[in-house]
This record gives sequence, structure tokens and C-alpha cells, in this order.
Amino acid sequence: MPSVLLRKKLLLVLYFYKTYFLTSFLITLGIWFVKKEIAIVLGIKFMFFALLWAFYSTTAAKKKLIFYKNFGISAVFLFLSCFFIDSLFTGVLILIQQFI
Repeated sequence: MPSVLLRKKLLLVLYFYKTYFLTSFLITLGIWFVKKEIAIVLGIKFMFFALLWAFYSTTAAKKKLIFYKNFGISAVFLFLSCFFIDSLFTGVLILIQQFI
């Protein structure tokens, strides 16, 4: 039973993340274009998700997070999970770049 709940939470996090995937990908490409290190890329991505969290926490947009709270996903967990998923995608892109 816990694995079913974990899978539902993961799918909900991915559902939320897909709205910011393109923006995050464009940030990655922009930073990649100027050839910055992975630590800088991940730091900027962390700031991006921290700003998103601050936006959702301090504005009327926090009402959109009620859906996720009803499934037991806190705002901090949601944004940290999105950052982790995004970090994995960024790592894969950087590995691909090294082989090209």
C-alpha cells in the first residue's frame, strides 16, 4: 500500500513540475551557452525553485497548492522534489554534452 501512495505522490509532483519544465530547460540552455560549471547551473536552478516557492507562499497563488496538500504533499516537499527531478535532467543533459 505505501508504494501505491508513493507512486501517486510522484505522479502529482511530475504533474506540477511539467508546468515549469520548459522554463527550467531554457534556463539550462542559457547557462549552458555561456559554458558555466554544473554547480552554478544547479545553484541558479535552486534559486529558481526557491523563488517559485516564495511566490506561491506569499501570494494568492498558494490556493493552487491546496490540491497537493489534500494528497499529503507539503509545499516545501513539492518544490524540493521538483528541484531534485530537474537536477537529474540537468545532469543527464550535461553527460550528453560531454559525449557530443
